Amino acid sequence: MNPPNNAVTADTEALVSQVWTEVLGCRPPAGDEHFFNDLGGNSLLAFQTTVRLRKALDRHVPLKLLFTAPCFADYAARLCGEGTS
Repeated sequence: MNPPNNAVTADTEALVSQVWTEVLGCRPPAGDEHFFNDLGGNSLLAFQTTVRLRKALDRHVPLKLLFTAPCFADYAARLCGEGTS
């Protein structure tokens, strides 16, 4: 069952990278880059990012996730672990 989980993780990570790149107008983020401190994000961009991910994933993505896990790798990993909370 690991390959499907890894595929979902890789797909989700690629989607997060794409959305962050588009919303922030930056190059694809590195794993340790911080949405706010390193990439210039703000609360409005965090909201836009969350809305895009909700639509793309067709499930609830909590806005607070970006504030509690603002580094790219942590956010993507936690997003994969988030159910429909």
